[in-house]
Amino acid sequence: MNATAPFSGGGIRLLVLAAAGAALFAGVPAPRAQQAEPRETTTSAQAFLRTPPKRDYAKVCRKIPRPQPPAVDWTKWDGRDTTVPPERMLADAGRYAAGGADVARDRALARRMLDHLAARSTVATPEAKRQLALSLTDPAAGPVDLKRAETLLQEASAALRTGAALTLGRLYRTGALPAPDPDAAARYLGIAASQGDPAAALQLAALYATPGAAQPFDNAARHFLTLAVIGVQTALAGGDCSVLTDVGDFLLGVEGDAGAAAAARWYEVGAGVGDADAAARLASLHETGRGLPKDTAKALELWELAARQGSVRAMTAAARLHLAAGRDTPSAQQLLSRAVLAQEPDALLLAVRYHRGDFTGKADPVALAASLDKAAAAPSPAVEALSAQAFAYRTGRGVTADEARAGAIYERLGAMGSPEADVAYADYLLDQGLDLREAAARLTRAAGAGQPAALYTLSEIGRCVPGAASPEEAASLLARAANAGNAAALRRLARSAADAGDGAAARGWLGKAAALGDRRAMVELAVLIGGGVAQEEAVRFAARAAAPGDGVVPGRLALADAYFAARLPSKPGDGDRLLATVAESGNGDVDLRLAKRLLAHTPVDDAARAQAIGRLAAAAGAGNGEAMLALYRLGEGVADKTGVPAGEWLLRAAERGEADALAALPDDEAAVRRVLAGVGQRIVCDPRALALAAGLYARFPDGGAARAEALLRQAERIAAERPRQLFGLGELYASGAATGAPDTARAIGLFERAAAAGHPKAATLLGDLHANQHGAEAAKWYRLGALAGQPAAVRGLVVLAGRDASDASETALAALREAAGNGVPSALNAYGTLLLTLQPERGQEGVALLTQAAETGDVTAMKSLARLYAAGLNGGRVSADEATRWTRRAAEAGDPEAMYQYGLALDLGFGVKADRQSAMRWQKRAHDNGYIR
Repeated sequence: MNATAPFSGGGIRLLVLAAAGAALFAGVPAPRAQQAEPRETTTSAQAFLRTPPKRDYAKVCRKIPRPQPPAVDWTKWDGRDTTVPPERMLADAGRYAAGGADVARDRALARRMLDHLAARSTVATPEAKRQLALSLTDPAAGPVDLKRAETLLQEASAALRTGAALTLGRLYRTGALPAPDPDAAARYLGIAASQGDPAAALQLAALYATPGAAQPFDNAARHFLTLAVIGVQTALAGGDCSVLTDVGDFLLGVEGDAGAAAAARWYEVGAGVGDADAAARLASLHETGRGLPKDTAKALELWELAARQGSVRAMTAAARLHLAAGRDTPSAQQLLSRAVLAQEPDALLLAVRYHRGDFTGKADPVALAASLDKAAAAPSPAVEALSAQAFAYRTGRGVTADEARAGAIYERLGAMGSPEADVAYADYLLDQGLDLREAAARLTRAAGAGQPAALYTLSEIGRCVPGAASPEEAASLLARAANAGNAAALRRLARSAADAGDGAAARGWLGKAAALGDRRAMVELAVLIGGGVAQEEAVRFAARAAAPGDGVVPGRLALADAYFAARLPSKPGDGDRLLATVAESGNGDVDLRLAKRLLAHTPVDDAARAQAIGRLAAAAGAGNGEAMLALYRLGEGVADKTGVPAGEWLLRAAERGEADALAALPDDEAAVRRVLAGVGQRIVCDPRALALAAGLYARFPDGGAARAEALLRQAERIAAERPRQLFGLGELYASGAATGAPDTARAIGLFERAAAAGHPKAATLLGDLHANQHGAEAAKWYRLGALAGQPAAVRGLVVLAGRDASDASETALAALREAAGNGVPSALNAYGTLLLTLQPERGQEGVALLTQAAETGDVTAMKSLARLYAAGLNGGRVSADEATRWTRRAAEAGDPEAMYQYGLALDLGFGVKADRQSAMRWQKRAHDNGYIR
């Protein structure tokens, strides 16, 4: 075995690997190592590490002992000396630090026990110092004390505790004490390696393989890798198979997916001999698809294997996979219960999510409150658990509402300092309209740590808040959030692509979000794919969105919305049935939809109204501005049932940027100033709301005009994303709601931009504006509306075409002909009728156009044909049979007037055999549809 050489550039020297570790601590300088002579080997170290050696591991490996239950109930220990042997107390401390099926994790207690042992002089002291040092780097165990941790590890290393030297070297290498120190790392890893620890040799190999690392001699990384192989082989030959996991861990940190694939082979052997850690690591690789094909079923099998071997982490992971897949089974519940009993942090959070209804769509408020208390009381509670607890106290879900307690929990989050906590605290500040600037600062800090949610919210601030960022900066943040896997960012990019007419790009973005499990994206994909040859794929996405499991509530809600809006085909009642399955989820958006469905039925009885108000109050309590506005509109009885007057609900909705609430504000300066203060501290992205807020600012002379103009510019910037938003903003300018007085020029500019981007109503409105004075200009805009299928634009062209011969009439007639040629039903009808009336010699062509329109389902064309055949204006041919046939087609298509006329035809025998009974039935249908009064 070759000795080591000093670092080039001075500093410390490595020990000769065979030298005793005590020499360094005695201050004896290590001898200079000689350069290793190259020699041929039959099997390289790298090749060896790629695949574990072939052995009968079941016979070779010593059985991993099952941990014993604690000698005593240490939770009742008073801190004094005990009769329990130090080695047993040390083992028990490890049990409490790790937790287990029969021991609730208590890292603070474990630290106390280790501190007790470290202060005494026993055979357990060096290892107690090593474990105590690790505890002092863990905030979950109590205050972090890196300096003391370093001292303890140095003392344990001096006592020739191999594990202490390895731990200290690792911590120096990673910069945990408190900054990276390669020299110190090399020194202590060298001590551990000199004591025969193959993991230390692997660490040294990795250290010297780092680009730019100072090399003690040529091929140092290869040298220590070979040394590690010798150590691994020796350990395996002696039956110590825990080294299998050490090698896997080393490989996992190098060579990307290739390293992960090699690591998996070592973990697989370790899992086969009962190593729960190896099984858990292999399960994680299968679940994430790192280095292996992604295989959730195999991952679950391995998690369950590790759980049977006692891994609490594995119990949590197995329960999570079961629940995420919609399998709310006794087995999953048992696994979760055992992990919760062990105080596993991830299990505590999983229990919160389970009782919240995240996997089933049905919340259990009482169990949720109990789970939240357990999770929040943990020594290092999960940010999501604290956020959920604060939300529960804010809304009164499962607990008595307590704003003060909720605020205290949020402030606790704000003091934690982690990126996740910064995001949660920023979300609270924004939701409550407390401090936009502080929220942005927190998000910026979290984004610097790579938090995807922070990147996305910052992109929304940049997009929507005046002066926050340029369009390019906001777009860059959005792209970074999407690249980091934020589903909301991916959906926004998809909407932008769809608005720009790039369906392929939209589908690509949505596909990425759906692959992450985002169910809203699955519904949007189903809508985007639509029918035709891809209908089966759309059905599959819709089914995935509605399936039980993780995300079931937003998935079913999005799918129900698509059914209600007829964006996806459905059977009557499908949307309501989906909503019913998540009615007890406690989700505010679900409560809002259910309330709206209750109020949509007329008449609304007292019970339904009371239920709707309860749902709306729950949604409003969760911060839903639309629900607040709905409560205001209900008016009478709202204060009695919610404890909040209807007018207050209006102000709260307006503070959150609800456009209709802003439009309905009373002329009360104090109320308006309160609302504008709330709007100014929130992210409001509705251009209509921004414009209405600008109109409110315009009322105040004290700087209001400048703020109003900034809001209007931001509103126009956002509105440019969608033509319909440009059109809506133009309407506000035209009415004066955005500027205090009508601004026709600015309105027309927005209408023109909307029309040019394909908004048919904007084109039609521009035609109307120009019709009296500029016929040719009007025809140009009407043409765009007509080609988009806008009936009002077609009517405008008909009016222009009917004028005396002029450029406008010729242009209008040409536009009608073009729209008819494109198969626009209303244009077929109108152009066909014009030919019949203005150019009788082209009557048959006109009839053909009307027939084409009627065959597309255009009821107006059906009724026109009926009248033409009845009057003989179809080229002189009178046909009662044809007239009545088209009348019947229109009646069957649902036109009440046609129902009445067909009934008359049946009664009189006009073009059909007289049938008094049938006539009465059709006239009743006309009456039921509101035609006969």
